[in-house]
Amino acid sequence: INEVLEMGCWSSKKALSFGESITQVESGWRAVATSADFSEFEVFKAGQSKTTGASVQWNLIGEHNMQNALGAIAAASDAGVDAAISTGALAEFKGVKRRLEIIAKSENITLYDDFAHHPTAIKATLEGLRAKVGTDKIIAVIDPRSNSMKLGTHKDELANSVENADQAIWFQPDNIGWSLSEILSLKDLVFSEIDQILSQVSEQTGGVEKAHVLVMSNGGFAGIHQKLINSLSLNS
Repeated sequence: INEVLEMGCWSSKKALSFGESITQVESGWRAVATSADFSEFEVFKAGQSKTTGASVQWNLIGEHNMQNALGAIAAASDAGVDAAISTGALAEFKGVKRRLEIIAKSENITLYDDFAHHPTAIKATLEGLRAKVGTDKIIAVIDPRSNSMKLGTHKDELANSVENADQAIWFQPDNIGWSLSEILSLKDLVFSEIDQILSQVSEQTGGVEKAHVLVMSNGGFAGIHQKLINSLSLNS
């Protein structure tokens, strides 16, 4: 981004920067997490101590959501909205569908739906969930159905993207011209049938004190969400 800006920035306003590495940049903003899952954080503007009242406590988790919020705070500030007001508004934001959305649960199992479908998003989502649930068991169920996935563009990054899951279960669609089994780690399981996935999730959650089943896909995933609700006897 910096290399592109050095070529010329034709905006009527100078660029605003935000991120964890921002320190004394004149127009920079940064956030400092005050909870392990990034659901609470303080907002700073470069060259100043903590902006008065600029702290966020909300339902969203994960560093990626914190940085998204920080970008929104910076943009709102540039438009004349005080950071104390925008951070207060974020506390009322409930999130959007398919972003670590809890869709069903029982006494010991929680089922989530998330739109993550490429390695960066998968990794960020799992990092956020791990920070939230601690040592509870996480089972990631992933449908690599996007066009870039089908082409194998990100395949070398997939194995590392699920390191925060205790078990990763992958769906191998017919229209992918390469094998998931060839590039994933030994702890990953690959199935070509939805019923096989349902059976494996039931086995993995059996007898577990607390389990979190995270379904990640940018599509309908052959209705697997409702099928999991039924097979695991969850309350939606």
